[in-house]
Amino acid sequence: MRAGNGTKPWGEVATLIMAALADADRHGYAIVAAVREMSNGSVELGTGTLYGALERLLDARCVSAGG
Repeated sequence: MRAGNGTKPWGEVATLIMAALADADRHGYAIVAAVREMSNGSVELGTGTLYGALERLLDARCVSAGG
């Protein structure tokens, strides 16, 4: 996944996901690990939360699926 140039305001989870994608393409577990590290362990994304947020970000064209 790659971060895009979306302009909509987002909650904490989406903001952390976008930050995790800002410097590198990442998938699933790598996004979870990056978010955990950035939040000093205070945010632990479950798969439902992660993929729900990614779907919303994809729909809003704030991220794109890498290949």
